[in-house]
Amino acid sequence: MAEPSWEELLGQDNWQNLLEPLDHSLRRLILRAGDFCQATYDTFINDQNSIYCGASRYGKPSFFHKVMLDNARHYDVVSFLYATARVSDHEAFFLSSMSRESWDRETNWIGYITVTSDERTAEIGRREIYVVFRGTTRNYEWVNVMGAKLTSVEELLMDGRDGPEVMLGWFTIYTTANPDSPFTKMSARSQLLTKVVN
Repeated sequence: MAEPSWEELLGQDNWQNLLEPLDHSLRRLILRAGDFCQATYDTFINDQNSIYCGASRYGKPSFFHKVMLDNARHYDVVSFLYATARVSDHEAFFLSSMSRESWDRETNWIGYITVTSDERTAEIGRREIYVVFRGTTRNYEWVNVMGAKLTSVEELLMDGRDGPEVMLGWFTIYTTANPDSPFTKMSARSQLLTKVVN
């Protein structure tokens, strides 16, 4: 049986003939995405006694090597994503340092953008781009997520169509900027669009 195309792995045909039994290429893609998500938990500093609470433990150049990602050399972290903690109703999502020397009391690292390295891109014939956001990190955050109020994302859609909804807390975090912070002068959404479009 032929390997499925990249488009098929991404769901072009609703994963027809790839789910039962689970196709090996699709399985590898799912596991890779899971590893990228796990890296956000492995590197996020949640110790409120640390001056770096709310930041990434590792920098972009060494990120995947430090979290021991399989085939780390195949991926480059091109940007970190930050969100403002100045969202009063969503305080539970953010952690801030209790130290006076905190790196930034009103910002949390929330994810990253990674792409395949030039060498890997040449090898597979395409540039893969992954956008990875961290999720909740503390038990009581799950209560907030489970009781989440939904809101429309209509204003973010180019065609202005009605329909998709997301958790209000996440929408607020994704679209709010803080002009007083060097990390979140732009919202997480704007940071993402600036990097992906360019």
